[in-house]
Amino acid sequence: MDLAATPRREPFIWVSWLAKVMTSHSICEWQYWFQTHNKLITKHPSTFDSVTWQIGHTRLLSEVKRELSTAGLRSMTEFGCEFRVPGVAAKISGKTDCLVNDGSNVMIYDCKTGKPRDSDRVQVMIYMYGLSTYQRFASSRIRGTVVYRDERVEIPYLPDTFGSDLSYFADLLAEDTPPERQPGQNCEFCNIAEVDCPERV
Repeated sequence: MDLAATPRREPFIWVSWLAKVMTSHSICEWQYWFQTHNKLITKHPSTFDSVTWQIGHTRLLSEVKRELSTAGLRSMTEFGCEFRVPGVAAKISGKTDCLVNDGSNVMIYDCKTGKPRDSDRVQVMIYMYGLSTYQRFASSRIRGTVVYRDERVEIPYLPDTFGSDLSYFADLLAEDTPPERQPGQNCEFCNIAEVDCPERV
């Protein structure tokens, strides 16, 4: 028997959810609102080949780490990033694939094995914003790079409006009133089971 999701003690936003909402990666904001407020017990079965993805991602990350090591830079893998934005009643959390801190510069590397998406860049931008709230990085220049198999996209700085935009979209997910469900083609890639979303297609 499928079990319904359980409410979280407080809203929790995973960085990748927020990046997808900010770039209209999915027209159904409800799925990310629901996960912000609830912990899934039962997930809809996925056809995604996670093993192949994991191998490809691990190899790409390994190549980045070796490249950095050859350049004399020490990297940290899966550096946890947890922060809040002003006026939003939710914790935002994620993990950068690779982080380098040389004392004056903080460089974020996030590896992606699929085709380039706007949400990939925004995800790194959210990490950049989040790390800027850490006292230990307060005086550092923070930059980001999205690493694809055949391309790298560098993000040297954040737009002046990014903090305001981030607060706006994070508040959409954290607020008590849910957005409307948008059942349709998006349901194919949504892991919320029918027990929690009877409208899924």
